[in-house]
Amino acid sequence: MRKIIAALCVLAIASVPSASATVLLKMNLADLTGEADAIVSGTVTSSYSAWNEDRSLIFTYSTLAVDSTLKGKHKSQVLVRTHGGIVGEIGMRMIGEPELKKSDQVLVFLEPDGDGYNRVVGMSQGRFRVKTDKSGQKRVSNPLSGLSLYDRAKGAIVDPSSEVKQGTRLDELEARIRALLTEEN
Repeated sequence: MRKIIAALCVLAIASVPSASATVLLKMNLADLTGEADAIVSGTVTSSYSAWNEDRSLIFTYSTLAVDSTLKGKHKSQVLVRTHGGIVGEIGMRMIGEPELKKSDQVLVFLEPDGDGYNRVVGMSQGRFRVKTDKSGQKRVSNPLSGLSLYDRAKGAIVDPSSEVKQGTRLDELEARIRALLTEEN
């Protein structure tokens, strides 16, 4: 399945005329849930950036203290690697790559990146920020600015939007994910 999705992403990107945004295959909640090896929510406790071995890329390494695990083996913390960051006076940014900053509360869909780290499934599509509103309810948002999404069903680039509405309660999103996991099994 991952190879098919990767191939579709390559085809989608290759068939798009030059654009200033990152183009990704649009993933709905079922896609994110199915592709993820782990789905966790928690708080970013630390974050640092470093060059790769040949100094061609900067990665940011973020440690997430896990509050709850919806899919995968529960761990008290997970390490997530994302493209981009600042090392000294040099910065690198990959449009569409999620930022995980210290103290951020998030729900993330994770998969192994092949180098021993976790990465976020679907780039920013797989990271939901969690904020507590004035009434004490935890609510999620998933801004997808800078992305263009290729919708397989429509065969076209569509405006970036998540099927999860901004401000959805975290417990409602978790219930939807649990229902998808039940259907998966």
